[in-house]
Amino acid sequence: MKIAITMQRAKENESDVVFADGEFLQDKKASELSSWIYDLCKNEKLDKEMIKRLKNNKTSALLYHPIKDDFGRLRPAIIVYENTISDEELQDSLNKFGLDYNRFLELKNKNKNKRIKITVIFGTIFIIILGVAVWIIDAS
Repeated sequence: MKIAITMQRAKENESDVVFADGEFLQDKKASELSSWIYDLCKNEKLDKEMIKRLKNNKTSALLYHPIKDDFGRLRPAIIVYENTISDEELQDSLNKFGLDYNRFLELKNKNKNKRIKITVIFGTIFIIILGVAVWIIDAS
C-alpha cells in the first residue's frame, strides 16, 4: 500500500472516512486500515499539523480537513505513505480526500528545513569538540 488516510466523520451518523491507494473503503476493510494506521502512529504526538518519518520507509502526516464536523471541530486526517510514492500520486490522493496539497508541501518543507538545521547544529558541535580534542592533544 503506497498511501492510506483516515479521518473522523463529519456527521454523527456517518462512519469515519478511510482511503487507500486511490479508493475509499467501507466496513471491515476501513476498520482494519484505520486500526493499522493508529497502531503505526500510536507513539506519535498527533496534536498539530505535522509530518514525521516512521520506520520501515514510511512517513506519517497530520493535516486538518477544511470541512469541520457537526460540532464545529477540526477533523484531523492521519496520512501514512511510503517514501517511494511519487509526488503526483501523493497529490492526487490528497486532492481526492479533500486535503490541501499546498499545505502539505509547506509542512514538508518546514520539516526538511528543521532537519537541515539540526544537522548543521550537530555538525558544528562535532567540529568544535574535534577542534578542542586536537588542541588538547597538541598541547600535551
